[in-house]
Amino acid sequence: MDRSEFFSILIDQLVQIELSFLSDSAEQIAREEVRTGYEKLLAQLTWFEQLSSVIFLYSLALAKILAAELTHSYRFNRGEFLFVYTGALLLSLKLLDDSGVWYAEDFAKATDISVDLVSEMETFVFIDVLQFNLRVTEQLLEQEWLAFQLSKTSAADLC
Repeated sequence: MDRSEFFSILIDQLVQIELSFLSDSAEQIAREEVRTGYEKLLAQLTWFEQLSSVIFLYSLALAKILAAELTHSYRFNRGEFLFVYTGALLLSLKLLDDSGVWYAEDFAKATDISVDLVSEMETFVFIDVLQFNLRVTEQLLEQEWLAFQLSKTSAADLC
C-alpha cells in the first residue's frame, strides 16, 4: 500500500467517525467539508517523511476509542471532532516518534493550529477523556492494520 492510498483510507475512516456524531441530514451536507479538514491537517504533516504510518494508525485507533467514550457525553458540531483528533495525533507522535521534538509548539507550527488549542486538546484527550490511559494495545493496532488491508481490497474490487 503506498502512502497516498494509506492516507486516503485514514481520512475516510476519520470522516466516518466524525459524521457518526451528526444527524443523517447534516451528514450529507458535511461530508466534503469534514473530509477537507482532515486532508488539510494530514497534508501538513505528511511531508515529514520520517513519520511512520504506525503513528497515524495509532492515532486512528485512539480516535475510535475517543469517539466511543465521547458519544454519550459530548455533542459535536460539524468539524469539531477534528480538534479532538489533533490531541490524539499529538499523543501518538509523542509516544511513537523517538525524535523527541513533538511538543505542542512544534505541532502547532507544523499544522497551523494555535498552541493554546493544541495544548487544550492534548489535555482534554489525555486527562479528561482517557484519564491517563491511552488503551491502544498491540492487538488493537493489528486489528486496525487488517481493517486497512480490507479497505484497500474493497476499494480495489470497486474499480
